[in-house]
Amino acid sequence: GAKGYVAAKIEGDLERAAALFDGAIAIAERLEDRDLQILARAGKACVLVFRGDVEEGLALHDETTAAAAGGGVHPFAAGTAPRS
Repeated sequence: GAKGYVAAKIEGDLERAAALFDGAIAIAERLEDRDLQILARAGKACVLVFRGDVEEGLALHDETTAAAAGGGVHPFAAGTAPRS
């Protein structure tokens, strides 16, 4: 997660950021960690929008927001999900 944000926001390397978030999503799913899933998916959604994949990014944004609103996640993770 954190490396993805650094790659995107500081280094401007959106392709690397997307790959790092994909890795974080895979780990979160394997561990069944809903908080990490929300954090990683929110980051990936932002990267997709930043690199011009707006439709895909907004779809992931909507999925992530719905998952966070569904409950069962830490308030920190829920607060980082993009809001409509």
